[in-house]
Amino acid sequence: MSVSDDPRSSQVNAAPSSDIKKILRSTQADANAVSSKASGRSHTYFPMGYDPRGFINLNMLALASEERRKCELCNNIGVLQCELCRVTYYCSIHHFTMDKDFHANMCQKLKFLRSPIDFSPQRETRERWIKQRQIHMNEMYLFSWKNSQSYLNQVIARNNN
Repeated sequence: MSVSDDPRSSQVNAAPSSDIKKILRSTQADANAVSSKASGRSHTYFPMGYDPRGFINLNMLALASEERRKCELCNNIGVLQCELCRVTYYCSIHHFTMDKDFHANMCQKLKFLRSPIDFSPQRETRERWIKQRQIHMNEMYLFSWKNSQSYLNQVIARNNN
């Protein structure tokens, strides 16, 4: 099955209709996409730049060229950024939907690692915080490695069939 055959690559689960007003943005296309999903249509194709689950559009002109981030999947310039962790970037909704399950598992850990360490005059407290960060980094490394191995095995199995 190729990426284009994957139903997750072209479909985004929208929020329930009670949350529609909360996630609507300024364009009519966004409003139409969300309302069609809430009305029960099975597939909704969102326009480029839609904010389906906490991803924000970046104004690339406002960022210096050295600050432009790359898409997690293809290394093109990322124009969508995760609001929670502020670490992950995507070039399109298509790539966001492909990576959303993996990113959901990593997002809270990334957010924790990106937050500054609070100041404490006590040495033991500072050392405990540093140790917690190291534990989170090791967990992220192991999780990423295991998932990448699993994905690699799936790709190899598909190519052998």
